[in-house]
Amino acid sequence: MASIPRVSGVFASSSVIILSTIASAQNYQFSIDQEDSFIQQTLNVSIPLTGTLIGNYDAETTPDGTSTLPGLFGGSGNNPIDFSATLVFSGSNSLSPEGSFDFTLDPSGNSASVEGFELNVLGGEVATVTATLNLIYSTFRTVSPSGIFIGGIELPIPLGEIELQNWTLQQTVPSTVVLQDDPSGASLLGVLALESNFSFIFSGEEIVTDPIPLLLPLDGFLVESDSGAELAFLSEFEFDQVIPAVEAGIDDIPLPVPTILPPGGTANLLMSASSAEGSTSGTWNSSLVATGVPSVCSADPDIDGNDVVDGADLATLLSLWGAVEEASPGDLNCDGEVNGADLAQLLASWTI
Repeated sequence: MASIPRVSGVFASSSVIILSTIASAQNYQFSIDQEDSFIQQTLNVSIPLTGTLIGNYDAETTPDGTSTLPGLFGGSGNNPIDFSATLVFSGSNSLSPEGSFDFTLDPSGNSASVEGFELNVLGGEVATVTATLNLIYSTFRTVSPSGIFIGGIELPIPLGEIELQNWTLQQTVPSTVVLQDDPSGASLLGVLALESNFSFIFSGEEIVTDPIPLLLPLDGFLVESDSGAELAFLSEFEFDQVIPAVEAGIDDIPLPVPTILPPGGTANLLMSASSAEGSTSGTWNSSLVATGVPSVCSADPDIDGNDVVDGADLATLLSLWGAVEEASPGDLNCDGEVNGADLAQLLASWTI
């Protein structure tokens, strides 16, 4: 479509169609412009874990590895040690998202429906956050290196940067947004009901979370031109939500732990764990710019093209009543038939 000059973050055009004069339900397929869109977010994730720690000693593969023994005295071999922990991610990122959605203007021009909204938050890139494992364990000691770990004291273990591999938002139900006429287009207000899905790499393994419900507020501006439409909308909010427990556990994840008594060594442990319900919180500030093209079904009730919807258009529609071929001018909703639904749409668009 022809470029619509942007003015103060919205749009202006010499060929704008003011929404109060829209003659029909107009369907658009929008694509989010990755170069002109951004998301700035802070993210804090807390996931409780329970499981066992055990040394990485194996008589055949790692004979020089660490062995773990419960308590302060006695015992032999390599034994699992019970623990509980909280895995914490935190960080902030500036992202360039990509995505798409369907947008249908109501003939009245006062509202529109949004369906199929999908947003790749990372835009094909990888984001990073800082990870810490806050570990509480039963008292145990290690061999190779020799060390004592007194239980009941939380030990924070820095894990460095964790990669967010995937973060998507997907609409769960269609949403209706409210439009308000403006001299150069229409302002837009609404809320999208979404599911947030993300995965991250932890010690070389990809962990996939279950969907998290999310409400995305929209505050934007819409402009139509002769060949399409452009839409810009802002979203700014804070969130604090529950993360469902991850069904799949983790097994034998390498976990180097610094020795405490005496200090200076590293016990090479393997961690196996399952998660409980966690939480995520943070802030979201986004500006999304999208370009829309008319969808396949964008029939005009002004059938004869004289800029008014009147008796001549009604007569043509009635003459085509019944099953029709694809792209028939009277089939306003593109369902392959001229019927009462098309008649209602034409009458709703009648020129006064």
